[in-house]
Amino acid sequence: MSVMLASVAFPAAALAVPGDDRSAAEWGLLGAGLGLVILNHLITIAGNIPLNNALAASEQTDTTDRDARAAFETRWNRLHLVRTLLVTAGFALVVSASLA
Repeated sequence: MSVMLASVAFPAAALAVPGDDRSAAEWGLLGAGLGLVILNHLITIAGNIPLNNALAASEQTDTTDRDARAAFETRWNRLHLVRTLLVTAGFALVVSASLA
């Protein structure tokens, strides 16, 4: 959980630090990086967590079969891939801003 929260905290902190010598491009990179990691969290909240909860509920009622599990995994893995790409791109943008 701390890594997930840190992915938002670090770009937000970078934006909060006074940066009078930052260019507009650097501000844009930081803002875009923060936006991507926030989008990552929204996908987690709206997509992955409900899937996790639905799978857990179906396991408690012993109604899970291979088809249901396969359908769950396909959607969950697709969402996870999007999340991975978003947070990686967000990290790259924040690093780019710090190197510029």
